[in-house]
Amino acid sequence: MSETPKIKVIPPLTPIGTMSIGFVAHLFVPVPLVAGIGTMWIGLAILILSFVPVGLGVQALRAARTTVDVRRSPASLVTSGIFNLTRNPMYLAIMLLCVGLALIMNSLIMLLFVVPTGSALCLAFIRKEEAILEQQFGQPYIDYLHSVRRWI
Repeated sequence: MSETPKIKVIPPLTPIGTMSIGFVAHLFVPVPLVAGIGTMWIGLAILILSFVPVGLGVQALRAARTTVDVRRSPASLVTSGIFNLTRNPMYLAIMLLCVGLALIMNSLIMLLFVVPTGSALCLAFIRKEEAILEQQFGQPYIDYLHSVRRWI
C-alpha cells in the first residue's frame, strides 16, 4: 500500500453543503421547473435509482477486499462490475441524488446547484483520488482511465 490519501473530509459533506445553499436560495426565490407536481415522481424515481450505483460499488469494493472510505489507501484496483461502466459510481450516485431532490422540490435553483456540486466533487475529491490511484497502481490505472469514463 502507498501513502494514506490526503483527503480529510468525507465526500457527502460537499453536496450536503451545496444543496443546502440551493435549498435556502429556493426558499427565498422559489423558481419552479414546471407548473404542478409532475417533477416529484420523476425526482423520486431518480432518487431511488441513485442507490443502485452505491450498492453495486460497495459490493465490488468489498469483493476485492479494499476500502470504501476515500480517506484510506485502497488495497487493490477495482475495474470490474459497475467500475467497468463508471470510474466513480458513488459520486455518480451523489449527483443523481441531487438531481432527484431538485426535481422533487420542483426547483430550478436547486437543479442549477447540481453543476457546482459536481465541480466541487471533481476538484476536491476525484482528482486527488485519481492522482493517488495513478501513483499507487501505475500503468494499469492509466489504462483504466483511458477505457472507462469518469461519470457514465
